[in-house]
Amino acid sequence: MVVEILDLHARWIAEEASRPPLHIIFIEEPEAHLHAQLQQVFVRNVLSLVEVESEASVFQTQVVVTTHSPHILYERGFRQVRYFGDA
Repeated sequence: MVVEILDLHARWIAEEASRPPLHIIFIEEPEAHLHAQLQQVFVRNVLSLVEVESEASVFQTQVVVTTHSPHILYERGFRQVRYFGDA
């Protein structure tokens, strides 16, 4: 997963002339591939993989993670959680 994320991010950065200002990376259920402790480490460090050159840059990357894992939820806390369900 990390190699894929780094590759996607590098290709986005390389598109200097036509690079969109917002780069969104969707990661669907990383717990399917990771042990519980690795889930926590992964979600803790995933944003550092896709940091942009400077804080003042207009170019930003956002990471959206879908999960059923309580370990990922515990690591990120509830403030960043957006819940979507069927009505």
